[in-house]
Amino acid sequence: MPTGNDTTRFPSGVTNSADPAPFGNHVETKPFSYYEYRNDFFQYTATDWVVTETAAGTTQTIVAAGEGGQFAITNVSAGATDASSIQLSSDGGTTAGTQFLWESGKDAVIAARFKTSSAAANTNGLLIGLAIADTTPVASLPLNGIFFYKASAAASLIASVRKAGTSTSVTLGDVVADTFVDAVLYYTAIDGTWRAYLDGTFVGSFSTASVSPVVAMTPTIGFLNASAVAHVLTVDYIYCAKRR
Repeated sequence: MPTGNDTTRFPSGVTNSADPAPFGNHVETKPFSYYEYRNDFFQYTATDWVVTETAAGTTQTIVAAGEGGQFAITNVSAGATDASSIQLSSDGGTTAGTQFLWESGKDAVIAARFKTSSAAANTNGLLIGLAIADTTPVASLPLNGIFFYKASAAASLIASVRKAGTSTSVTLGDVVADTFVDAVLYYTAIDGTWRAYLDGTFVGSFSTASVSPVVAMTPTIGFLNASAVAHVLTVDYIYCAKRR
């Protein structure tokens, strides 16, 4: 019987557990091998986040016609230093829920797909990924974090691991206005290496685990105007995961 898909089939299931282990007879891979946060932005509830704004006209909304779910921060007051940031909350919007902790012996990944309405230097800056509690994550980078950012004075997108105010980074390339990019930072514990990818292509790596932050972090999105016109940051998804 034709199926239309040339697939490999495992009708008895697939598992990553040893035979005598608790999940050894489970027909799916062992659940909760990673703890993870994923948001494809089909909906946005402000009280799920700690929201910081410097201008009353700033908005955080779901894009009504955004295919697959999209979230937008819009700095609409045309102020040259308007800023907005959101950090995942643990208590209904009051406190950043810092529950991600990097460890040298555990694989980890931070990934996001996003675009900005203006990409040139001195138009806007952005940051997306993991960071400590911080109300100005773009204007002054968080002291600790694992994230992608575009400085307001530059056009380049940077993949950065930052510990105690010191960054180790890979330049992914220049941002193109109103064009989505897929950015990934992946840490493999077996060789202690961070690898950076843009749109599925490997860009660069660094192998010094000692540069990675050892404090708890939370999913963070930040946006900063650098020119006196309205700017928009659109996020398709954010994904953060770490091996248990």
